[in-house]
Amino acid sequence: IDLGAAKAVVARFDEDGRHEIVPNEDDDLSTPMQVFFDEDGEQLVGREARAMAPSAPDRAVVDLKEKMLEDGAQWQAGEQTIEVPEVLSIMFKRLVTFVTEHAGEAPTHLALAAPAWFGDSQRAMLKAAAETTGLSLVGITEEALAAAVPYSLRLNDLKPRRALVFDCGHAALGVAVVRCAAGDIQIMAQDADTNLGSAKWDALIADESARKFKEKFGIDPWDDPGAAVDLRLRAEDAKRSLSQRAQCTLVVTCGGKTLKVGFKRSGFEKAAGKLLRGAKALMTEVLAEAGLIRWSEIDAVILTGGGSRTPSLRRLVIEVTGRKPERGIQPEEGVAIGALYWGIGERHRTG
Repeated sequence: IDLGAAKAVVARFDEDGRHEIVPNEDDDLSTPMQVFFDEDGEQLVGREARAMAPSAPDRAVVDLKEKMLEDGAQWQAGEQTIEVPEVLSIMFKRLVTFVTEHAGEAPTHLALAAPAWFGDSQRAMLKAAAETTGLSLVGITEEALAAAVPYSLRLNDLKPRRALVFDCGHAALGVAVVRCAAGDIQIMAQDADTNLGSAKWDALIADESARKFKEKFGIDPWDDPGAAVDLRLRAEDAKRSLSQRAQCTLVVTCGGKTLKVGFKRSGFEKAAGKLLRGAKALMTEVLAEAGLIRWSEIDAVILTGGGSRTPSLRRLVIEVTGRKPERGIQPEEGVAIGALYWGIGERHRTG
């Protein structure tokens, strides 16, 4: 399981021993990392939870992975106090259910990956929540290592290669240099910045939309909890649209008022200049930490995380490294697939 900040992805081996991404109950290959606690005590997960969040933001969990960094973080759903471990457990159990329903039988083992910005406390939360599924937890590997596994397995000789892993997730940008040799992977250096994740790109769109709405109606959507959640989600969708199209329109709703705000990719990329410069600086720092001097010493570039689909980020990586990214694995799926192969290897290694 790749438990991302925005979406979770599950991979398994099918009956023929080939990896596959497991669809959820909506037949989607990824599940929004959101949980909604309704008044009847039902726990909605994924798309349903995302749809309900704006109507009752106090009952919605839309920032689970970020909350894991806060000591004693909790949510108040009506009279019920909900803490991070409980929400993690709910997510894990639902994701495992998708595998059981898809495969016709329950899995027995589970492998996870954690980002570089997770410490011992966050890893302990993941472990405790995973154990509530009843599955045997093989272990928790590094997301950078997992992302490099599919590339490493394609190598047809034992010659070592160095790969740059550029992981733009919702909550943070992670960069690593890994040494690969036919399945043997070592992280030479890695770092992450929670100020450079794709959520910061979403915020550029959301803040500009809120500014224009306030300018027209004198109402600030950020002051309305429901409107604020709705705006965040719509900005996330708009960012994805701009990765595919040259322009898009976002609809802001608050206080009975509605405003359409148009965005062009060119203007969005210009506004993201600080984020792009930060990404370049992080790449340069990690290269130096790995003991390398020139980008020509990198043999491959691996893009992972949904944010890496952003055209300006892809162009930046290509311009800086002088290499086109590896192909064959979708950015959203690389960590889950890599954790799957790492897990089976770790299971055999430990007996």
